Amino acid sequence: MTRQPWREVAAGYDAGAIGYDARHDGRRDRAHARRIERPMLDAAQGATRVLELGVGTGRVLAQVAAPVRIGVDVAARMLDVAAGKGLAVVRADAHRLPFAARSFDAVLAGGGVFRYLDAATALAEVARVLVGGGILAIHQFGARTWGLRGARRPDPRVRELDRVEDLTGTATAVGFAVERVVRWRTIRLPPFLVEIPPWLDRHSSIQLWSQVVVVMRGA
Repeated sequence: MTRQPWREVAAGYDAGAIGYDARHDGRRDRAHARRIERPMLDAAQGATRVLELGVGTGRVLAQVAAPVRIGVDVAARMLDVAAGKGLAVVRADAHRLPFAARSFDAVLAGGGVFRYLDAATALAEVARVLVGGGILAIHQFGARTWGLRGARRPDPRVRELDRVEDLTGTATAVGFAVERVVRWRTIRLPPFLVEIPPWLDRHSSIQLWSQVVVVMRGA
């Protein structure tokens, strides 16, 4: 797999920064966001210092009730939009976070941002900036979700998941303990996103889920 250079990722998002929120505010988008973001926001409840990786326009971070909220991204124009919502933002690479050790109680990584990251490097950085016992919540996409037409062909430029264990195994190697895994499948009709029960996922010979949120606690 050839991973997209971060400057190419940034340029793509910067080109669409103006009007990004409006373009992603349809009925289906809102339904997806409500379900996917709920376990992430629940995980951050009670935290006083929250960092979001790949903050984009700040839609998720703006919903967090914490005295300190900071978002990082590589796309400068997306950060301008987030800053316009009153959020503190920093242009930074998640592989080299510009924060001291143990600076945050919770870290969120929404929007499938780990598609663009080397998981081992980014997770080690998150472990460094989290306090002991801090929370990390990651949203990611499945690489080969099966449907009536067979498996969706994965994008070779990004790192999506063949198995949830591809993410959780890397996370546990740097000291995280998995607390919750919520799997969803995208569908064409309302409610547009349905949760895949753990027992069904365990007993299926094919990957039914298309999106997942993993909540973990640091050492």
